[in-house]
Amino acid sequence: MRSDDTGKAILATGASSGIGALSVRALALAGHTVYAGIRQMATRNATAVADLVRYGTDHRVDVHAVELDVTSQDSADGAIDRIVTEHSRLDVVVHNAGHMVLGAAEAFTAEQFAELYDVNVLGTRRVNRAALPKLREQGSGLLVWIGSSGTRPLRTHIDPSRDGSEVVSAVADRLRADFFRRIGLDSLLTAGSSL
Repeated sequence: MRSDDTGKAILATGASSGIGALSVRALALAGHTVYAGIRQMATRNATAVADLVRYGTDHRVDVHAVELDVTSQDSADGAIDRIVTEHSRLDVVVHNAGHMVLGAAEAFTAEQFAELYDVNVLGTRRVNRAALPKLREQGSGLLVWIGSSGTRPLRTHIDPSRDGSEVVSAVADRLRADFFRRIGLDSLLTAGSSL
C-alpha cells in the first residue's frame, strides 16, 4: 500500500466476481484505495466480501466492500456518500455492473429486457447521478466504462444484452461531449471480455 497521497479513491461497481473483482484487486495492488461495489453483502455475496477482506489483509492493500445495488438510487447515493465521507474524495468510478444473457432476441419478454436495461444502462445513470456532483465539486475525476467486446457488429440474435452495451457506449459518448469537456473530467469506454 502506498504511504503517500498519490493513490486514487476508486469505486468499481459489480465487483463481487469476474472482471469487477479482479479489477478491484489489481487497482489496490497498484496503490489505490478501492471500494468494491457489491450488492447483498450480508447474504448472497457474503463470501465475496469475506474473500475481499482476506485479500486486503493478506496483501496489505486498501480495499473496502461497499453495499451497492445499481438498481437503487438510494443505494448508489449511500455508496458514494460513504466513500466521500471516509476518504474525503472520489477520483474514479469504474462502471462494471451488468448482466449478460444469451439467446434469440425474440425469446426474451419486454419485461426481461427492461430488467436487463435497468442494471446495464440505468445502473450507470444512477451511479453517475450520485458521483458526478462530487466530481464536479472537486474539478477532477475519471469514469471508466467496461463494455461488451461484442457491441460491433450487433448480434442481438445471440446476445440481447449487447444492445444495452451499445446504449451505454452512447451514454458515455454523450457525457464526454456534454459534460466532461466543460469541467476537465475524463471518461473512458473499454471493451470488456467475452469470456
